[in-house]
Amino acid sequence: MLDHVLGTGVPIDNIAMQQEPDWLAGGNDEFLRKWGFGHCMAGPVLLDRRAVAVVYVARKKAAGAYTRTELEFLEAACFSASLALEVMSETGYLDEKDQERIRGARARKEPTKVPRAVALLPPRAAQVAELLCKGLTNKEIARQLNISAYTVKDHVSALCHRFDVSNRTELVHKFMLNEAYGS
Repeated sequence: MLDHVLGTGVPIDNIAMQQEPDWLAGGNDEFLRKWGFGHCMAGPVLLDRRAVAVVYVARKKAAGAYTRTELEFLEAACFSASLALEVMSETGYLDEKDQERIRGARARKEPTKVPRAVALLPPRAAQVAELLCKGLTNKEIARQLNISAYTVKDHVSALCHRFDVSNRTELVHKFMLNEAYGS
């Protein structure tokens, strides 16, 4: 989850992450249960369009999964924290140790700019969608992600179904023209 947030600069919840083998293999669900939680989400605090911190929230399973609106609230909170950090950095409010951390964060690679709808997908689906938007063929996507072309085709079909389009061209069009961009 943290890799996704740091890599895309966009919030995500555990429901979207659960389709990824790394999520389950990493023991994340077990970690949540250990502390009595069932759902979590994370979002970035950005400085100069780079993630320098992560806001992570969790809640009891009985409360249910986070809604789209709650994810948007997290995004707004992360934006507010980002703005506050920027002001603190510019006004010299931070001590030298914190300023050094800020300089280190600014030196990190800038997150990849992807359509917001792509960034909110589960990580593997987002990778396929991002490469589709770059114009790669199924075979090229398969090579880059070390998966079969058939698996890529399955991802593309699932994405078409999810976004209610009939082919990859319409899908990319929807991502590129009709969706706002993430960070």
